[in-house]
Amino acid sequence: MNKPIEGESAFPSDRYGDRGLSERRYYIGQALAGICANPNLSQASYSDTALIAITQADEIMKFLYPQPKETNQ
Repeated sequence: MNKPIEGESAFPSDRYGDRGLSERRYYIGQALAGICANPNLSQASYSDTALIAITQADEIMKFLYPQPKETNQ
């Protein structure tokens, strides 16, 4: 399994140089908020809900930051 793409900082650095959330973690939070607002998913387990949010965020990151195909040579 490849390491997830974290992307840039989701927000500008603060005055202390702290970068805060990565884009990936920001997208995980946004996906989680959408999933929790969906009444059709209200019975999903916590682990299933987290997995769905992470999977959605990782797909967004793959779309935003395409990676070269690995070749087995």
